[in-house]
Amino acid sequence: MKYKILFVVFAVFSLLSICFTSTAQNPVIPPHTYQILKVNLHAHTTYSDGTYTPAQLVNIYKDAGYDVLAITDHSTVAGYGEAYSEGTNIGLTVIRGEEVTCSWSDGSPKHVVALFINQSVGISGNSNVEIPVIFDAIHAQGGIGIVAHAWSSWSNWQIYTNEPWIDGWEIDYSMAWVLESGSIYVLNHDFHNETWLPVIRSYWTYLLAENRTEAGVRDALMERRIVIYGNGTLYGSSYALSLYAQNQDGLKIPSPTPTVPPSTVSPSQTPTPSSTQTSTQTHAPTSTALPTSHNMTATPTTTPTSNILPPEAIYAIATVAIAIILVSIATVLLLRKRGNLCAYCFASFKPFVDV
Repeated sequence: MKYKILFVVFAVFSLLSICFTSTAQNPVIPPHTYQILKVNLHAHTTYSDGTYTPAQLVNIYKDAGYDVLAITDHSTVAGYGEAYSEGTNIGLTVIRGEEVTCSWSDGSPKHVVALFINQSVGISGNSNVEIPVIFDAIHAQGGIGIVAHAWSSWSNWQIYTNEPWIDGWEIDYSMAWVLESGSIYVLNHDFHNETWLPVIRSYWTYLLAENRTEAGVRDALMERRIVIYGNGTLYGSSYALSLYAQNQDGLKIPSPTPTVPPSTVSPSQTPTPSSTQTSTQTHAPTSTALPTSHNMTATPTTTPTSNILPPEAIYAIATVAIAIILVSIATVLLLRKRGNLCAYCFASFKPFVDV
């Protein structure tokens, strides 16, 4: 009798192992839901060369439908307190930042947007400090460094395109290579004055975030859940566009079909700057972001999955292991007792056949 019980137990575990192995191979994983935040991470106030106070600027972006704004005055974070207070009152997330403002030896701007810092990076506006020193100072505060309008001095920036300590780049159409480079990419306004008022309603950056907090914004940037919008078109990595397509139902406004410009420019090539933007107060915003003439339909890819086995797979493996142990024990016992496994199996099933 004990051998029959062992045989039945083995059969049950074998069936369970087949079922759970099938489930593990074809798991049903629901898509992750993110909030799509409309953001600008580069703006100036009266604390540097902007013409609006921090509170005024926060209200301007709130009225334009933005969820997040970074205050990034030149070489100071003094405007953050006022902006943060106003943002808290009206429901706009404000990020503390600074535009580290230096110059290249040829006099062209060497600007880096520092985000999520605690205080000013402390580098003089006229300093010819080396690029690694700037990013080291930002990272020392736990901040993120984004190269600002690199196309305005591309001959100097082009040798840094593969540096891992550069967190990200502001982009225009000449910087399309960044989209699939693995770096952070943002389409910022560099807001200064009333000239930018129509611009902030024509292009922006979307972040797919867990929430609207500062931590949620940072996480979305670090995980590259970034899609940018310009000229009625969306741009981004295939991964980010896929996530956007899964989550766009939560938007309050209709969304265009996800498209992305071809990566016709590689980091090893020198793209032609699209703007002559300089660091002076009189410079104007670019009227276009990423021209639609560069579009191509993007094929969304599957969201990257974790390397950790799901619970179903772990259970299936354990079940199979137990089944193997049981059948091994049963086989040994049967062979010792009967000497002929085939005859025993036939004898076990014979009552069922006779009925």
